[in-house]
Amino acid sequence: MTHQDTNAKEQWLICGLDVLEAQGHAAVKVEPMAAQLNVTKGSFYWHFENRQTFLDELCGYWLEKQKAIVQEFQEWRTLTPQEELRNLLQFILNKDTKHDLSMRLWAQDFAAALSAVKEVDNLRLNFCTRLFKRMGFNSLQAKVRARMVVYYQIGDYTRPHNDSKQERSRYLDELFNLLTASFENPV
Repeated sequence: MTHQDTNAKEQWLICGLDVLEAQGHAAVKVEPMAAQLNVTKGSFYWHFENRQTFLDELCGYWLEKQKAIVQEFQEWRTLTPQEELRNLLQFILNKDTKHDLSMRLWAQDFAAALSAVKEVDNLRLNFCTRLFKRMGFNSLQAKVRARMVVYYQIGDYTRPHNDSKQERSRYLDELFNLLTASFENPV
């Protein structure tokens, strides 16, 4: 496959994610996407055996993009864990995660999407758990904090935002303080 073929295939996948996000999985169909891309249906079948193959590859494409993001987080390892957490919270505030929500909705009906979402959640949870362990929290404390971060991210992009970016940033500062605080265990 040439570089041009790879780019064309990726354009189909990007278009598929955008249609999924805008209209839901039922709208991810060859003809409307071909019209949107201004190409023939034959272009689709050059890259994908059929719609089912495309849908499976769409899940894999999204998964690989998410893995690359988590891999970028690994490059922060030269920072202190607290600086890494601040970067992660800023990422949550600023990063476009529109396809996350549509993938989660699709995962309710499509096994490949569910598998991809579960893998992404595990990657994110594992990254955050390791981060909190590096801060000195025990395994349970680290896992609970990791869940707070990941579930905060999911909740953050599933609700409409009437808050200003400045106000959301203040919330994330407070979340940082809560996540890094050490609490005594009452026994």
